[in-house]
Amino acid sequence: MTTKMETRRSYAIIGSDRRGELDAVEMFAGYGGMTEGVEQAGVPTRLAVNHWDRAIESHAKNFPHVDHQHADLLDETADRYADPARLPAAKVLIAAPSCRHHSRANAERMYRDGPNLFNYQLAEASADKYANSERSRATAICPLRYAAAHQPLVAVIECTIELAQWGPKALNRSTGDGSTFQWWLAEWRRLGYEFEILFLNSGFFPPCPQSRDRMYCVFWQQGLPRPDLRHRPDAYCTSSRCGGQWVTATQAWKPSKPSWPLQRWGRHGQQYLYACTACGTEAQPLAMPAYTAIDFSDLGPTVGERTGGNALKPKTLERIRRGVNKFRDFPPLVIQGGIVQGIITPNAGNTYEHPGCSRSRHLTHQLFAQSTTLEHALVTQSFISEMRGGGSFKAGQDDVLSATHTVTAGGLHHGLCSFAKFNGGPTDTAWHPLTDPLGTVTTRDTTGLISLTMPVTHANSGDRYRSVVEQLAALTTARERYLATEQRDLDGGGPLDLDAIHFRMLRPRNELRRAMAFPDRYEFVEGHTQADITRGLGNAVTPPVSQWIMRRLLPALTSEAAA
Repeated sequence: MTTKMETRRSYAIIGSDRRGELDAVEMFAGYGGMTEGVEQAGVPTRLAVNHWDRAIESHAKNFPHVDHQHADLLDETADRYADPARLPAAKVLIAAPSCRHHSRANAERMYRDGPNLFNYQLAEASADKYANSERSRATAICPLRYAAAHQPLVAVIECTIELAQWGPKALNRSTGDGSTFQWWLAEWRRLGYEFEILFLNSGFFPPCPQSRDRMYCVFWQQGLPRPDLRHRPDAYCTSSRCGGQWVTATQAWKPSKPSWPLQRWGRHGQQYLYACTACGTEAQPLAMPAYTAIDFSDLGPTVGERTGGNALKPKTLERIRRGVNKFRDFPPLVIQGGIVQGIITPNAGNTYEHPGCSRSRHLTHQLFAQSTTLEHALVTQSFISEMRGGGSFKAGQDDVLSATHTVTAGGLHHGLCSFAKFNGGPTDTAWHPLTDPLGTVTTRDTTGLISLTMPVTHANSGDRYRSVVEQLAALTTARERYLATEQRDLDGGGPLDLDAIHFRMLRPRNELRRAMAFPDRYEFVEGHTQADITRGLGNAVTPPVSQWIMRRLLPALTSEAAA
């Protein structure tokens, strides 16, 4: 007699023969961040489905070899409804269900009869009957419906970490109790899948310069080899045993609390850290700084130049002042052709700052998490270094608002910098920017490096500013990031002149694209607004993480059990 499990396994094998080569179907494809990562790992996407027409247009422009379907996978009453069970079969299912409302437990009506009210027909999940927040959560059921019909060999579901809290809101809790999420996992088990829940920060997957904590639910059919999904990034260990060297690190979880929906759950720095595999002490994984996403060719207008309707509001000016004062003792940032002193700071209504604190981050820190609205800005100030005739380093510096010294026919004498080096050599006596190659090293000690300041450590736990060597916070869909820089006094102090500060919002087409680690070749559709692009990027999956996960799944997909 054939068991239920044998029936499922034989169906998967028959389906595999029918489907041919390894391929993927993607739900909630959005702008294609997950598509990009999965295809980089070697798995081509067969079909991408999304309910937003702008996302489908962008996905089709960048992945023309993929079939596209503009459809609503959830609401059976929608004109463009498509039953997930009727999508084409594939060996791999990837999906990024809506995460917009998972942190809000405001739809107790959904749970009056307990989690058993859910069913694959999803009639209860229509927008007419339930709040949008619960409709958002219910999108996670669409992959279940697909898996029940097609039995893909593996499935990868990405969402915010709050999906694990999916469930009714108890009287003594500010979030859901996680009971519906546990039911959801049980349904995957019932379909014959094993799984592992990963909590990963995109900032530790270069080249993503953004601190973006997300949950990845990875499912594979029972009988397939268990994939190795341990994240062990390169990290720097400063312990006395390791003596300050690059090591391999592993996730180290803090003791769980009753409020956690899972024993291992949460965000980097709050619920878990990375520990050196050699000595067990905390180690900081390799991370890309925010400045790698910034275009410094245009710093934007100064605060003083913003007049009339373009004038900044008092709260924004106060954010700039706090951020600049926090990082005014940090060393300036060396960029191509010169330097800049700058910060990234939130500029939105949901960026409350406690008195005396600032949520801004230095450009050497990570970016904030990007939301679906443009909400972060760049604040910056730089100065010019005159390098004519080996003149005085200190006397030859001016801020960029000042007039330059006389330009002569004798050569290039003006540079934008705050670090400089003396190249050396018997005939070369001029100061050079760091972008110049070093001169020939001779027996004379004639090569040097000048830095304006030394780093200062800020230990205020409530301070949300970050240095530019740190990563951005996760990109959201809100308009909240900007770049700030200050006019520096070379004597190491001086009053802050807010009017001399440059301020502009981060740009979606290049800066937010890089913040999400989308490739340079990614194209945006003509006619799409900045708000459209920000929404699409803020909802996307960072490609390096999905690439890493899919590569870890390839041994299971190519094993004899999957053949």
